[in-house]
Amino acid sequence: MFIDAFRSEEISLSEVDICIVGSGVAGLSLAREFLDSKYTVLVVESGDFSGDNGTNALNAGIIDGLPYRALINGRTRGFGGTSELWGGQCTRMNKLDFEQRDWVPFSGWPITYDEVAGFYPRAAEVFGLRRDVLDGTCTQDFPINELGIDHTTLQTVYSAFSPKRFLGRELRAILEQSSNISVLLNGTVTELLQDESGSRISGVSVRASNRSELTIRAKTFVLSCGAIENARLLLVSRRKEEKGVGNRRDLVGRFLQDHVIATVAEIDAKEPRTLYRGVCLVRRSGGIRYSQKLGLSDDLQKKNRVLNGVATIEYDDNNVIVEPLVRVYRALRTKNLRQAGLRDYMTVMAHPMAAIRAAATNLGYALPSAALGGSARLSCVVEQAPNPDSRILLSDSLDSLGVPRIKVQWILTDSERNTLRVMAETFTEEFNRLGIGSVSRFDWIDDDGSDWGKNVCDILHASGTTRMSDNPGSGVVNTNCKVFDVENLYLAGSSVFPTSGYANPVFTMTALAIRLGDHLKLNLSAE
Repeated sequence: MFIDAFRSEEISLSEVDICIVGSGVAGLSLAREFLDSKYTVLVVESGDFSGDNGTNALNAGIIDGLPYRALINGRTRGFGGTSELWGGQCTRMNKLDFEQRDWVPFSGWPITYDEVAGFYPRAAEVFGLRRDVLDGTCTQDFPINELGIDHTTLQTVYSAFSPKRFLGRELRAILEQSSNISVLLNGTVTELLQDESGSRISGVSVRASNRSELTIRAKTFVLSCGAIENARLLLVSRRKEEKGVGNRRDLVGRFLQDHVIATVAEIDAKEPRTLYRGVCLVRRSGGIRYSQKLGLSDDLQKKNRVLNGVATIEYDDNNVIVEPLVRVYRALRTKNLRQAGLRDYMTVMAHPMAAIRAAATNLGYALPSAALGGSARLSCVVEQAPNPDSRILLSDSLDSLGVPRIKVQWILTDSERNTLRVMAETFTEEFNRLGIGSVSRFDWIDDDGSDWGKNVCDILHASGTTRMSDNPGSGVVNTNCKVFDVENLYLAGSSVFPTSGYANPVFTMTALAIRLGDHLKLNLSAE
């Protein structure tokens, strides 16, 4: 059942078993686990079905440091959340990503890769994929078209693209008929309310733009608003705790990570099609699209003491086309043409082939030979090292609902730069050895004095701001994603990732949401 917060006569304030704040991938994956169960669930969503009911303006904030695109371009309010922006790419994290690496400060998950991987098959089902997708057997369905690379340095890695990537659209009809799950639209949670002891959340304050505040009561609360908004909601809830809920040790909002993308070299390929097929060709098997990339091997990461990373081939400067293309896509999807500016439309129209190539790459479609040129670019995506100084804070500015806006301090370190440099060197050596073509690294990658930060950007994969730990001195949530010191508050999504590897976070955050669902069922059944 769907309820509109604009229409007060529809709202029932009876207590539910679980209140899930946010209807993005993590929130809906969790809610899905309770379909047709004996438990009552309420999902609270700031937006509606339109794609922009005006609440996206609440995402605005202040950038204090490096430009951070994810603050605006990586978030949207509406039923389905950022699944409406997601290209559908599902990728597993690596075992090494979960391990404590002595060359990566603050690395290591308190749970093992195998504990998470056990939930990947169920995550695959959410997205209409085979349960065994990406478990190593999928590559047996088609020949691996490799270049003869040295596997001690580089490895072929795969992603699968979901045929059901718009999770809100997939579940809308099911939830409309659900007898135990309700969705409150147009209701923005502005604060978490603690009981007298401060050890439990007694309710959440919800505001709609045209009505006064209402309070939702539940036995258990789950925040699934994304890494940025999860941190913000904890920080603004200060009636009982001066620093915010779950923030007695000043860890909420810290360790903001994203994936760092940079174009590091130009390749004058002798055979462009061979290069493309060997590095990033899209394949089809059983109706599913798979894309391949070249990533750093575990041995190379350990030997060179670098972060994880993966590379692909581009034929355009994505910094020119991607952001205008995203804004134009949003404008057309929501039928609100003013969401994109005149310059955005002109950029897309002036570079039609670049727009097609960018869209094809992000949605997992193969490029035709006619779209390939002799000159290509090596684009690298690298992990960001956990850094407590990279963080989400509150600004002194208030949004239209009176809630402090976000201030972002996205800070990179020499670890990311060194990883990009090692990747550029490794690919140069390998491509030269294989005779693929002439590789020319860009000057900034080897120049220690360059302002390298202006040559990189985030890839809209915010994570890490409420990291998981086995003790409250080094994290915000425990191994079951429960906030330390608060009995009935849990967090879902990439905000709990201690590290993020190179993989798109959606597949792993879905696995963790399903895992959380199992835990909550056990907890509720014991009450």
